[in-house]
Amino acid sequence: MSTMALSLDTEDYQSLPTLVTASLASADDIEEGGYSSHEDDDVSQTIKPKLVSLGTFTRRLSQCEQLRRRDGLLASSPAQVANESSSKKRRIPRAPSTAGVADLPSHYRRQSYSPTSTTPSFLPRTIQISSHSDDSWGSLAFRTKSKLSTATLVLSLLLLAAAIVLTIKCTHVSSLQRELDELHSIRRNLQESHVQILQELHTSSESLNKFKDTHEKMKMVNYDMSTHMKRMKEEFEETHKENKGEMERRVEVAEGRFEKMVEGIQRRSAEMVIEKFGPGPHYVELQVQLPAIPNSQTIKIKLATLDAETGMPHSVHTFLEQVHQKAWDGAQFSFHAGHVLLAAPDNNHSTTNEKKEVPTVLFPEYNDAHPHEKYSIAFPGRPGTGQDFYINLQPNAAHHAPRYDKEHGKVVEGEPCFGKIVDGSSRRVVDQMDKLSLGAGGVVDQPVLILQARIVGM
Repeated sequence: MSTMALSLDTEDYQSLPTLVTASLASADDIEEGGYSSHEDDDVSQTIKPKLVSLGTFTRRLSQCEQLRRRDGLLASSPAQVANESSSKKRRIPRAPSTAGVADLPSHYRRQSYSPTSTTPSFLPRTIQISSHSDDSWGSLAFRTKSKLSTATLVLSLLLLAAAIVLTIKCTHVSSLQRELDELHSIRRNLQESHVQILQELHTSSESLNKFKDTHEKMKMVNYDMSTHMKRMKEEFEETHKENKGEMERRVEVAEGRFEKMVEGIQRRSAEMVIEKFGPGPHYVELQVQLPAIPNSQTIKIKLATLDAETGMPHSVHTFLEQVHQKAWDGAQFSFHAGHVLLAAPDNNHSTTNEKKEVPTVLFPEYNDAHPHEKYSIAFPGRPGTGQDFYINLQPNAAHHAPRYDKEHGKVVEGEPCFGKIVDGSSRRVVDQMDKLSLGAGGVVDQPVLILQARIVGM
């Protein structure tokens, strides 16, 4: 019968046997130490290995162990055997089979394995595997292969896990490296900015120092100029102090002379009116021709008194002289300024070909007793303005009374208001004239013609 030898290095029978040799031989042909199974069976002359069958496994006793048995070295007391059995208990997975024991010689069968027998394990143990136990060998190979596959799989998983961890670590290191590069770039930019800021700060510092020097120089110049101006002002006041008083005295004298001249003009005008036109009250009628109305209309004007304090003697005298000289015959109301209706002479409509030279006001006479109300009559009042008068179409004290012109920064004299339209029929005529159509610049499209102006009620 062919056998295969396995070696056990452990003392436990449950340990997995390892293959010692792959050669198969007959149990009778096993040789050890120069002895052959074909020699004499005498134990004193030849020592043959004893085989112990355990299931499908056959165990061979070593020569040394047999010699020790033969010489009585293994003889032990029952107490020693019990102690060794208790200290080295072996679990037998299944009951030993005696299938191959019957074929062995008698002296081999006497040494068959029993569960209670104990032998010291000073040397390696060899187990022969019968060739007919193919199922047990296949099961052993399958288990070995399974364990190898499991070990390979575990090793592969460990390698895969290590590769994954290494990949993650590499990715993390790359990310940290990129962040480090960005931080280095930011640091370089900050350093460059720091250098630029230091340069700008240095430049600003220099500019500030220059500004401080200039400021100090300007302060000195300003102090010198202020001192010089103060000295010049003092010299001017001292130099022109007497001249200033002289100028004030001259102004007072001029104002006195002007007042006396005005009073003389007013007094002389009143005397001339009384002498030529009577003491009054005085009225003037204007015969006017309105467009699209065939009949002429009458506007009656009541003139102011001749008293210098409450009247307008110079303006009344001037207007009566103009009417007396027929200066207003043929004149026209041709300009509408919105708040006044202006009359001006027109030589083209005059009854004579001679140019009329009529008197005008010599100064802007004004009296609060005769304000610029609606339906009042007034001269423009400024000397040299020529021959014209206007009818106030609304209260115009803000436009024609004495006032201070803020725009031009000067005092404006009031305009002489010397008469007023008092009767209702005359006011209705003025209202019709106010409704006339106008052209560009306030020019009346169809002017109102003054046919005749005459003095009544002397």
